[in-house]
Amino acid sequence: MLRTTLAAIFILGVSAVKAQEGCPTPYGIQNETKRYHVAAGVGLTHLYGDIDKAGTMGKAFFLKGDYQVKRGFYVGVEGQFGSLEAMSSLVDFRETKNNYMAGGLMLTFHPFEFFSSGGFQHSALDVLKNSFYVGVGMLGIMNNYKDNVFRDDNYYEADYKGTVPPGNYGPIDHYDENGVPIFKKKINSYTMPTANVGLAVPINRRYSKTGSYWSALVNAQFNFANNDLLDGYMPYDEQFRRIGTKNDMYTMYSLGARYSF
Repeated sequence: MLRTTLAAIFILGVSAVKAQEGCPTPYGIQNETKRYHVAAGVGLTHLYGDIDKAGTMGKAFFLKGDYQVKRGFYVGVEGQFGSLEAMSSLVDFRETKNNYMAGGLMLTFHPFEFFSSGGFQHSALDVLKNSFYVGVGMLGIMNNYKDNVFRDDNYYEADYKGTVPPGNYGPIDHYDENGVPIFKKKINSYTMPTANVGLAVPINRRYSKTGSYWSALVNAQFNFANNDLLDGYMPYDEQFRRIGTKNDMYTMYSLGARYSF
């Protein structure tokens, strides 16, 4: 799946860049700075938490709006909804599915565009360089596990005392009448930070009569959470005190389209 996605990203990027060559003579209005940019797309997520199961992918959709403060520098907001997943294996019986929603602020910087003269890019290399961007921001995440997190109920039935088994790591909501912890099904996190790197390759900017244009987006996003709860598991000792300080993270590799006007 990952190889197919990377191949699609490569083909899309090359095709969009090549499409800039040999196009009709550009209209003069195309060099104007477009202040508003709206983007949407889909991607694959990969959760890095307490369950070590390589290759487990979730899916996500994103919607993003940007305002161009200065050529090459954008301030915007982004929203996401999708899933973060990890499946059980022979060495780890735990599994989870987090149907999350996220939203927050983003800063995006196109370094080559920022320092360019603003003239039209005649070569594919110029187009590609000005399409490259990096970004940083912060997302608030609403984690929703429902009943999709494995819990080891036998631990309580056997009245076991000692180290808490991994299947019973998690955010505790309250205790029942028998002293058994009831785990939360919804909890919040936030990223500190979210980092982006990608390409926004213009498709029809060269021959747009109105100046508005579409771009193909290819993005890699890295989200570092402030806690260890993206997968619903947090290691505890027998006193239910957290063990370790490593927090969860997830990546999202996405394709999308952006409209600039």
